[in-house]
Amino acid sequence: MPLVLIAEEDIRTDQGKQIRRTFDDVKQHIECFPTEASHYSRHHNPHRLYLSPVLTISKMYRLYQQWCTENSKEAVSENIYRHVFNNHYNLGFGSPKSDTCAVCDIGLDEDHKKRAEAAFERQRQDKKLAQTTDDTFFI
Repeated sequence: MPLVLIAEEDIRTDQGKQIRRTFDDVKQHIECFPTEASHYSRHHNPHRLYLSPVLTISKMYRLYQQWCTENSKEAVSENIYRHVFNNHYNLGFGSPKSDTCAVCDIGLDEDHKKRAEAAFERQRQDKKLAQTTDDTFFI
């Protein structure tokens, strides 16, 4: 059976109201997962957010099924869940390869994170200085 999806704006019947509520439930579930922005590749895709690298759409769907059971809701198929995930969100899993730092990836060392942020800020200042003066170079 082919997957038929209805644009939310086109829903006008009682059945349509149920479909909208179901889409809203899927969105609510996807949005309950914490996300983070990329550090380095923001200028390439500024609206892309990243979920934990231990997640997949299939794992999220299994968690969604449990969530529906716990909340007495009817779950949509994995295909519809995947469609909502892929077409309504700009999400990836993990971090881009350019962002990886073993200590930052673990996320337990706040001092390390603060030092890294300070270093990146100094780097931005050095780059700006190199652009505005003739005796400073940025490599």
